[in-house]
This record gives sequence, C-alpha cells and structure tokens, in this order.
Amino acid sequence: MLEIGRIARAHGVDGEVGVKLITNRTERLAPGSVLSTQFGELTVVSARPQNDSWLVQFAEIPNRLRAEEMRGVVLSAEPIHDPDELWVHHLVGSAVVDQDNVQQGRVTKVIDNPASDLLELDSGALVPVRFVVSNVPGVSIEVNVPSGLFDLNTSVARGSVDVKVDRQDIDAARSFSGETSAESTTARGDDDQEFDKQRLSGHDP
Repeated sequence: MLEIGRIARAHGVDGEVGVKLITNRTERLAPGSVLSTQFGELTVVSARPQNDSWLVQFAEIPNRLRAEEMRGVVLSAEPIHDPDELWVHHLVGSAVVDQDNVQQGRVTKVIDNPASDLLELDSGALVPVRFVVSNVPGVSIEVNVPSGLFDLNTSVARGSVDVKVDRQDIDAARSFSGETSAESTTARGDDDQEFDKQRLSGHDP
C-alpha cells in the first residue's frame, strides 16, 4: 500500500473532512474510490478542491464528531499500474548509471522542484528526472546527462538546474519522457510514499 495523503481537519457538521494529498493523481479521490486507514477502509462519496487541499465526504464518516476523531489519519491505496510512469518507490535505492556505464551512486530521495524533479544520490549529486532514459524498478536507472553534470558542486542551490519539465502525473511518479514530473511528489525521502509523492508503506508511487 502507498501513502497518498492524510485527513487534516473536520469541515462543517456532516462529516466532511479536509484531505492533504501527497500525490498528483487526483483520481485517488474520485467518487467510489476506496482508501485504507489504520481504522479500516474509507469510501469516497464526493471530493472538491479547496486551496491546496481537498474537501472530501467519506461514507464511513457521518458526522463532525467522527471527522474530528479521524484528524491526522494516513490514507493509503494500492499502486496505480501505469507503465509510462516512474514511481518514487521504484527509484529510491536504485543505482544510477550514466551513458558511459559508470555508476554514479544510489538514489536516496526524489526532490520536488519547480523546474524538474531531481534525483538526489548518496554521492550528493542531483540529477533532473528528465535525463532518465530507462530503469529496472528498484535496481538501476540509466541516465543520459550533459557533460560535466556530475562534476557540479553539489552545494549549488537545488533549483539552479535549468531544465524545463511540466508538472503532471505524480502519484509519486515520473514520466519516462521527461515532459512530466510527478508527485507526490512531493519529494519524499522514503519509498513508502506515493511522491504522490506515490508521498512514496510502499508510499503511492
């Protein structure tokens, strides 16, 4: 199961709650969707965006008292099968190999960045996700990077790499094409979150 968000607060008197997603896959809150919690399953009745969160009515939360009791509860779901996405829980721990077949380190986390999500390696290097050309989930990631990228001072500001990637599908996932970057990312440093990121128990790839 991947963590995709958590219940933030009660809203109104009929059991509606605020939900903070850590995934960009908003279909997680489609009516009829079933999410898992430590207290059992919750079924989405309705959901609507509000600022940077969502107001959600769950069938199993009938009133404000129950909504208050559920504050802070983690929401989890099964991974979404999408072969065209790179999932955070598949990236973390993988060895990064460049176009010269040199292993440059292992991914320790995926960083959510406006220009392009970044792979942070145990060597300190930062690699824009758009340079990923293939991967074996949880094992290795092949990248094709500009000459000198791994020689850059790793203390440089994380947002300094000028790579344009539109943000799109993130159930803690990343697009192979580099044209989209994902969730959750929220960039979470563990593979239990969805980036949604998936905020990759497995987190939602």
